[in-house]
Amino acid sequence: METLQKEVGRYIKEQVSQGRAVGELGHPDSPTVNLDRVSHKIMSLRESGSNFIGKAKILESTPMGKIASSLLDEGVMLGVSSRGVGSLRENQHGYKVVGEDFQLA
Repeated sequence: METLQKEVGRYIKEQVSQGRAVGELGHPDSPTVNLDRVSHKIMSLRESGSNFIGKAKILESTPMGKIASSLLDEGVMLGVSSRGVGSLRENQHGYKVVGEDFQLA
């Protein structure tokens, strides 16, 4: 949780508060955001217990934003996932633990 809190704080400061936090429609294979697939802009992100809650705005002027908006208008429940990169290490109990180099994408 400490690693995630630290990284979310950095992401809010460097991406969300600067208007740079955008997401794609679908689930891409790479951590790099493809600007031609952008469908939404992340407006806020905050911690809530052991979760993080975000608010996003559908960008209805982008092609993928138009698709997302149409799906929502038709009652489709869209899911949201985050992307991140970093290393894993094994702890003394044999569990994989996210490393300190974790970065939200």
